[in-house]
Amino acid sequence: MDQALKAVARHVGVNKWAILTRGRDADIVRARRLFVAILRQHLGLSLPEIAYMMGRDHSGVLYSTKQVEAREGEEVEADTIAKRLPSSVLARAEMDQVRFNRWRDNHLRLLDRRPAKKLQTLPWLCCVKCKSKRVRPLRNRPGLFCVECNHEFIPETA
Repeated sequence: MDQALKAVARHVGVNKWAILTRGRDADIVRARRLFVAILRQHLGLSLPEIAYMMGRDHSGVLYSTKQVEAREGEEVEADTIAKRLPSSVLARAEMDQVRFNRWRDNHLRLLDRRPAKKLQTLPWLCCVKCKSKRVRPLRNRPGLFCVECNHEFIPETA
């Protein structure tokens, strides 16, 4: 990312640290928009990741990306800057994305394997079908369900 920051600063003609400041000079704002576009489109970073790195809010980063999309010249300009980046930077970003996807898939797989929550006995609830008082929560649906018939529990009426 430092190389992308240097490339944008060199292209626009501003100091690389000025891009990360809150400066509102036209050249700095343009450089910041180009930098965000490169990080978002070519390096595949998410809005919160970019915002954290720049010390900003994700909504400001989103506004920046929309501004680049609205100005056709800047989108092409960001593409030309990204093409000048070393291939190792783009390859490293793709590798990080592959690692993240692998981690996310493993994490979701582990969530599916986790043990079910313990059964509860709730005297004030009663299953309409079988009159059981043993309940359990289900992962994919809110509420409590009967252990015997999987019917949703409702409050017992006297």
